[in-house]
Amino acid sequence: MKEKLNINQIPELKLSILDLPEKEKNQLLIRLINKDQVLIEQLHFKLLEDEGDLIKRFDDLKSKIENDLKNNLNSILNAKNKEKGRLYLKLIRGLSALITHFAKVTKDV
Repeated sequence: MKEKLNINQIPELKLSILDLPEKEKNQLLIRLINKDQVLIEQLHFKLLEDEGDLIKRFDDLKSKIENDLKNNLNSILNAKNKEKGRLYLKLIRGLSALITHFAKVTKDV
């Protein structure tokens, strides 16, 4: 398998990229950013949102978690004993993913 390259491993390439005209660098930067949805969300949060937006995001996350817990609790409680653990684990993993995404985007713990 081919080793993954890092731009810092090729100093000549890094210097050549930095020497590109600004317009060309900006076009390349936008193309690269478009390939990473989390990076787009991070930049949107960092550049276009403020403390009020962080509070709203947190409240939205809290509501989503509460709703997911409420919506899944009855089905878990009514499930057969063999299924309860699997359903709990699925729910916890889903909630964990929401929290992790929030932390990645906002850098807020």
